[in-house]
Amino acid sequence: MIPQSVQEPAITDGDHRRKPILTDNQAQQAGAILSRIKHDLTDQLRSLGHGDPSLSSGSCGVSLFLHQYAETFHDDETAINADRLLDASLDRISERFSGPSLYSGFPGVAWAINLMDKTEDIECETIDETLLGLVREGRWSGHFDVIQGIIGLGVYALERAPHPLAIEIVKEITKHLINTAERRGDGITWKTSPSWMPPQHVQMFPKGNYNLGMAHGVPGIIAFLGRVQQVGLASTEVMGLLDDAVHWLLRQQLEEHTDGWFGCIRGDDQPARLAWCYGDPGIAAGLLVAARGCGRPIWEEKAVELALCAASRPVETSGIFDAGICHGAAGLGHLFGTMYRKTGREELRAAAQTWMQVAISMCRTDSGVGGYQSYSPSPEHPDRWRSDPGLLSGAAGIGLALLSAIDSAVAPWDRMLLVSE
Repeated sequence: MIPQSVQEPAITDGDHRRKPILTDNQAQQAGAILSRIKHDLTDQLRSLGHGDPSLSSGSCGVSLFLHQYAETFHDDETAINADRLLDASLDRISERFSGPSLYSGFPGVAWAINLMDKTEDIECETIDETLLGLVREGRWSGHFDVIQGIIGLGVYALERAPHPLAIEIVKEITKHLINTAERRGDGITWKTSPSWMPPQHVQMFPKGNYNLGMAHGVPGIIAFLGRVQQVGLASTEVMGLLDDAVHWLLRQQLEEHTDGWFGCIRGDDQPARLAWCYGDPGIAAGLLVAARGCGRPIWEEKAVELALCAASRPVETSGIFDAGICHGAAGLGHLFGTMYRKTGREELRAAAQTWMQVAISMCRTDSGVGGYQSYSPSPEHPDRWRSDPGLLSGAAGIGLALLSAIDSAVAPWDRMLLVSE
């Protein structure tokens, strides 16, 4: 049941930014599921507080969901639980070694604290100084991606802007991207080093590859630099870099494939599944961010065309198995809903409703967290499912997507995905 205080006010047909994504019936179903997710996560508060503190899979991401739930439903008790879990995340992240990663390290916890406006709980300037030391003057030698790499640190810094140290971090990261860019005949790109790949991928690509996913590849760089331009921190050189990078990306479009435009890496001959991490929906959402940030209508036209192509792909050929944010049904519903609110294209709203209904139908009363399990196959266990409370692939992320679908005022938690401004 959606409380009256959460229901959207009457709006004009043209104001798609505040128009509900879900049908009334879907919103009621989503409200019931949200209550279950909140209940199950609240029951796990003690164990969550003593476990993984990270943003993507641990207590910090769960705290973010509980915080947004409390804001949406005016639930004081859940707000207290969210704060307690956030405090536990801070304690745990300081107790154990935690690398400079947005998704699994201390920058992710600090990012969430800034998003939730809880900065009195942490010395953000100390974190700023630490990260600036890591990225200054070419010291960074790790991945460029948003999950574990330097772009993720940029997402944190953008959340901190206009604090002076945060601005310096963003500037140093853009310098790094300029210096590591590979100039080719078909534009500018960035190569994924074998040292950043899992062993099975190194065997396939011993010299590295060109990754086309939002989570680990070139589209994530494009979306990040678009946000840098949007906040007024991009130089003329960065804009030129972006122009050539978008040109390169669009040249990677597959030929004669009706199911999708892009593979997972350069050279693939089949389209990737539909997802944020890899595939057309994530690329479209990131390109739209860059288009809006840079004022490039042609990029926006391409982003919308790509999104509409992805929206028309049948559920049966999508490659979707579960409901998570990273590569599941709720993640797709959120991406299409976000792009609908930016463009007003009703086809995208319809796709959001389709995928949110798929996510709703995946909820089971007798399993998982809030009725959801995450599909986690491995060579030894090809059909493994597990209970997952986390944000990126588990119940907390599904909950955030449902909250965003019923309440347009939910804070832009999806900045961590580089799909919103």
